Amino acid sequence: MLSARSIACLALPLALVSTSPGATVPAGIDQGPTVEGVTEYTLGNGLRVLLFPDATQPKITVNVTYLVGSHQENYGETGMAHLLEHLMFKGTPARGNIMTELGRRGMDFNGSTWFDRTNYHETFPASAENLDWALAMEADRMVNSFIARKDLDSEMTVVRNEME
Repeated sequence: MLSARSIACLALPLALVSTSPGATVPAGIDQGPTVEGVTEYTLGNGLRVLLFPDATQPKITVNVTYLVGSHQENYGETGMAHLLEHLMFKGTPARGNIMTELGRRGMDFNGSTWFDRTNYHETFPASAENLDWALAMEADRMVNSFIARKDLDSEMTVVRNEME
């Protein structure tokens, strides 16, 4: 299985390959179908990447969707998927508070939880530096998110209020 850093390191070459005519896909990545300009790639660990390059746009959106949502919750666990979505913004040992850093970088961002999925997205000015940071951040928080008691307590109140 690939590490979180490897995921980010593999996803970035895909973004660069997609904008280079005649470029080849890096080893360990399977290219799937392309439909209306959106190409699907599958990494060695099963992660699916959908890439829709458009060099005419001044902004990039990174959208990460986990196929887990409220339908996995059992009795007594209502709201846990949504709570985890909130906690994923609290930070990692390497990144501190992710919401603060996203704001500092001028990135628009949000997360959402639904019956069958949890989603995180960032939209930001198009640059290799911003894309690299966003992909590395998503990979880092996938594996290393803080889940501290103080954050758990405060976010439980927020989620409870959102559900009422």
